[in-house]
Amino acid sequence: MSLNGTVWAPIGPSPIDQGAISANGQVTTIAVHPNNPNVIVIGTAWGGVWRTRDGGTTWTPIFDRAPSLGIGGPAAIAIDPTNTDTLYVGTSSRDGSQFSRDSTQPPAGLFRSTDGGSSWIRLGTTYPLNTPTNASLFFNLIINVVVVDPANSQALYLACNGGLFFSTDGGFNWTQGTAPAGDVRSLVLDPTSAAGARILYAGIGGVGVVQSTDGGRNWATILNAATPVVANSISGGGFTGIGKVVVALAPPASVANPAGIQVLYTTMVGTGVTFGSADVLGLFQSTDQGANWTTRASTAVLSSIGTSYGGYACHMAVDPKSPGDGSGDVIYLGMLGQGRSSDAGATFTGLTGLHADTQTWAFGPQAGPLSVAYCGNDGGIFSCTAGVNFASLNAGGLQTALFYNLDVKPDASGSVTVGALQDNGIVTTAGGAAPTWKMGAGGDGFDVAYDGQLGSQVYGRRNTTILRSTDDGGSYANITPSWSAAESANPYLAAVATDPNTGGVVYASSNQNLWQSLDGGATWPNSVAINGTATEADVAPADSNNLVISVGSRVLVSSDALAAGGLTFTDITRNLPGGFVGGVAFDPNDPSMIYAAIGGFSGFPGGHVFRTSLTAATWTDISPALDLPFNAIAVDGSETPTALYAGTDFGVLRSVDGGATWSVLDDLHFPRAPVFELVYHRGELRAATFGRGVFSFVVPQGPSIAVDLERNLEFGTVCEGPQFLTLEIFNVGATDLVVTSVQRLMGSTGFSVLATPGTPLVIQAGEQVDFTVRYVPSGTASETATIRILSNDPSAPVVDLAATGVPGAPRLVTAIADSGYFGSACRDSFVDRDLVLHNGGTCALHVTGIASSSPDFQLPSVVLYPLVVAAGDAITLPVRFHPTSVGPKAGTLTISSNDPAGARVIAVSGMAPAPKLDLVVADSGDLGKVCVGSFKDLPLTLINSGPCPLTVSGMTSSDVQFVVPSVSSYPILIAPGTAVAMPIRFAPTSFGAKSATVTVTSDDPAGPKTVTMRGEAPSGTLVITGSTCIGGVKECCLGERTIALCNVGECDLHVKSVAFRRKSPHWRLINSPFPTTLRPGSCLSVLIRYKATEKCPRACELVIVSDDPANPVRTLDVMAYTIPGGCDCCDAKGRENCCGGCGGKCNGPCNTQAIDSCCGDEGDDMQDDEKS
Repeated sequence: MSLNGTVWAPIGPSPIDQGAISANGQVTTIAVHPNNPNVIVIGTAWGGVWRTRDGGTTWTPIFDRAPSLGIGGPAAIAIDPTNTDTLYVGTSSRDGSQFSRDSTQPPAGLFRSTDGGSSWIRLGTTYPLNTPTNASLFFNLIINVVVVDPANSQALYLACNGGLFFSTDGGFNWTQGTAPAGDVRSLVLDPTSAAGARILYAGIGGVGVVQSTDGGRNWATILNAATPVVANSISGGGFTGIGKVVVALAPPASVANPAGIQVLYTTMVGTGVTFGSADVLGLFQSTDQGANWTTRASTAVLSSIGTSYGGYACHMAVDPKSPGDGSGDVIYLGMLGQGRSSDAGATFTGLTGLHADTQTWAFGPQAGPLSVAYCGNDGGIFSCTAGVNFASLNAGGLQTALFYNLDVKPDASGSVTVGALQDNGIVTTAGGAAPTWKMGAGGDGFDVAYDGQLGSQVYGRRNTTILRSTDDGGSYANITPSWSAAESANPYLAAVATDPNTGGVVYASSNQNLWQSLDGGATWPNSVAINGTATEADVAPADSNNLVISVGSRVLVSSDALAAGGLTFTDITRNLPGGFVGGVAFDPNDPSMIYAAIGGFSGFPGGHVFRTSLTAATWTDISPALDLPFNAIAVDGSETPTALYAGTDFGVLRSVDGGATWSVLDDLHFPRAPVFELVYHRGELRAATFGRGVFSFVVPQGPSIAVDLERNLEFGTVCEGPQFLTLEIFNVGATDLVVTSVQRLMGSTGFSVLATPGTPLVIQAGEQVDFTVRYVPSGTASETATIRILSNDPSAPVVDLAATGVPGAPRLVTAIADSGYFGSACRDSFVDRDLVLHNGGTCALHVTGIASSSPDFQLPSVVLYPLVVAAGDAITLPVRFHPTSVGPKAGTLTISSNDPAGARVIAVSGMAPAPKLDLVVADSGDLGKVCVGSFKDLPLTLINSGPCPLTVSGMTSSDVQFVVPSVSSYPILIAPGTAVAMPIRFAPTSFGAKSATVTVTSDDPAGPKTVTMRGEAPSGTLVITGSTCIGGVKECCLGERTIALCNVGECDLHVKSVAFRRKSPHWRLINSPFPTTLRPGSCLSVLIRYKATEKCPRACELVIVSDDPANPVRTLDVMAYTIPGGCDCCDAKGRENCCGGCGGKCNGPCNTQAIDSCCGDEGDDMQDDEKS
């Protein structure tokens, strides 16, 4: 049999009829509208935030979609006094019962509404405002108090278990004040203090009362355990210290003190005494802003109000209509009970009409001496307008009961539902008009179960007591087993279970054993040790011998529960992950198949729903891909595969395929409250929540909305808009559904709902209407919008849906080896590197251009841009480093694309190494001695010692006598590491030492290189030997002398001429081959002849001209004279010549005696007699 219903509907309790009062779930905080006392906003333990507009007659939940429904107290809701549409809510995970061992939903931080609670934003996230915020620091803290400064809406003050904080920007950003560490459970602002120096007071657990005079920045302790009045109370009452501290501020006195309010009160819980005893130290007063303290009421006086259970229930407030004089102030104080003082705390009068365990007080304006007083406690919200009697405000749809367990009467229609509640006992729907439930037993109800066969018989547990009812839970009798006090101590959530097949079979757990009764609790003959407390138990519908229980993180099973001498257990925990086992259940059709739900957090998606069998070795994880606490499990059993229902901290999941897949079961009509129990009975599913009462999956009688979201309104990545998804709205109810609005409420403006169909519109029962959600990406980050549907569905008049989209965009990711360094490339050569263009985005990348800032880095020619790169793909382009000059090179590559981040600029670099010219020449470039007219070559070696080719463009010499080789065509290319020898020729054209600079021009960036060449061009050296003095010669005879012209130099001597300076018939050179060349070391004889025909002595000069640079002209004196003696001196050889002077007569031949050897220089090297 499948589910009968289509939607969840609340079935109460609203309220719980407890006889003297009507109650509901715990109220932790109350905020009254400052201008309209009919508007009240309350926070509950795990039921979220509720609002009334009619003074508490009717209530509406306004926080059901929040990620945490636990609201802090005593004042974690604040209404901005200046702009009353602005509300703040602080969440909490403080236990909903003083017996709780495990907290449920973790706190979610601070929330703000600017429309009176119709919508909320979570401060600390950027949705929907994108405002910078650090309020995420409160996500895991318990917020106790929020205060909005009445003079400045931007100034907020906050108390939490992490300290004291203040904000100056409306709660977006917070600064922690300097204060002692501790859980700050109370915080009050003096509204009369100066705006620039606000005075605040706070109570810090374990510390005392602290004061700030600078708006919460710095705090000083003004009361602690050492303060005399407190110290006396501690020692006098047998306490060891202080715990929770509550501070309250009196209203301004009739004559205001310019220094601020002077009167303040504090009470605190003492530590070190027995739980449940009178534990409030007293009530203390200061009339000088905390400088001095007095005791107004002692522990004994306050004991009439009861215990605070270690601070669980303790709060105090001063009526704002009090005189503020410290003597007539009206103080409300609550612990287990409640009292009111009209004399500033000296005495208290008990209050009536209230539930136990006070959590908060609040006040509303009214005429008369007293304000309307509101009390929030474990039974809900109550008000008092006069006197001491309070009235309940817990009906009108308010549904906040904290259910631990639930059961349904096993008749055909499941006509009665019973439940076990935190601090509201065991309740039943029997005997009350829905949605009112009646309480059959008070206290804390831990578990309840119908007898499987015996009509109206119900079993329950209240604290340590086991109870039985025979009237569907209307009243109970005690059937507690005879266990010891030790065995029954602290039995938190200890299970009570029955056999669905056998009447009277009951199981009850203590903290050590599981007890069994076979006669409806009249006797308990069997007990078995289980080493702990069983919190869940289930008997297999198909076999009463099979019983499974959960004990903490363990699972035990018995297969002989009804056998004689049976009830033995086997531990089948096996491979379960170790978390608290919140629920166990047998398959209704297979008595060997067991399911388990695991609480806590696993740390991964899964690990919360498991299945095993009695014969299996392990459990199989059949969880959905979620990580959140699972607290309950229910099995249908009417179909194959069986349907499974799992209760989580945020709603109910269903699987219709044995756990293969899961879906949320009607999220629209179910709050995000912790589900502690699920009961499936004959097609009807009921869920017990811890904070939001009970819901049943029903066929609605009026209009009822359901939606089907195309792709869950998750647009995914959208590259180009607009994109469209369909939102189908169904009327699954019985009467017309009127949809008044479907539109974007908040978030990204990129989302919108198309105008057609227009609203309002009517959807008849069973019909549907399609709306279209449009999305055009408007940013670069993920976008979310809230789409709100308003209708006349009484259970879900407001439906908020999240539409999400990711603006798709390409993302250019570049990669190039070595960070863009190309290494070395010689000029006019190249190196290629791959440039990878990767599209790391979600849309196609269009590369529209690539540019290089340097001609040394060349890009490939692209025929046509753009280059299109699909998402996740990459292309590779070669980049060429082709330097045109030497040296380090750098540039940038600019890649233009449709990446919204803009163009990418990549730095590239490389080195174009230079060739290096080295000149090497032998003998330091000295060519030695070379004669004019000859030459000598000496090789000049041009070495390229660089890594790149050397281009030699020319060679020159500074002196033409040093000749560089003639090159047919420059340049000359010299490979790296090689050399070229170039001959340098020394061909002197003149004598002497020579030098020249040979310059080699190349592309070596160091510039031209030079080398000095040297050489010497020696000359011939003329040496003359012999005598030019002939002396006396006999008249008409001839005198002769021979001289030798010798070249004693290293090179040829060029004798250009040898001649007498003046022509004379008397002097003659017999042989004159001049000009002539004398080789080195050679000599040439020259015969000088003198004809003695003169009458007087005759001198003459012989001039020798040569290229001897030292003596290019040599002048030699030649000397001869005539010796008279007749004409016979002529010999035959010279007769005709020499006898003319004798008239042609010669007396005889000339002989050697004709020459007077009177010259002393004969035979010597002849020096110039005269330089000319």
